[in-house]
Amino acid sequence: MAGKSLYKKAVDPWGEDVKFSPRAKESKMFEKLESAYGEMAKRVNADGIIPCGQVMLNASLEGVMVHRDTFHASFGFGRYMLALTWLKTLTGCDISSNSFNDFDEPVSEHERAIAIKTVNGVIVAK
Repeated sequence: MAGKSLYKKAVDPWGEDVKFSPRAKESKMFEKLESAYGEMAKRVNADGIIPCGQVMLNASLEGVMVHRDTFHASFGFGRYMLALTWLKTLTGCDISSNSFNDFDEPVSEHERAIAIKTVNGVIVAK
């Protein structure tokens, strides 16, 4: 639209007056959540954090639709990618040849490849 900016001025949930695009807002929210989770992990002496937020953010920044309602993971791709995140984090197994294919929504081979690449990019093998 001519003359309309993709950015808008708003007050974010933390009370800061900012100019943001939807992606900038998502990234800012993630930074705050990551900090809070990191602090709590230290307080309870957790062994680690399963990086579901980072995986979802990375995929969404690549333009992939990971949510079904801007909050919950999509029934196919989003849930599959989160399951791979848990699997790789907890077991350390190689997810590259994962063949699970019983989804609530169809997941294409292209989406499957994106999910695996995204998870492998966030979780470095130990």
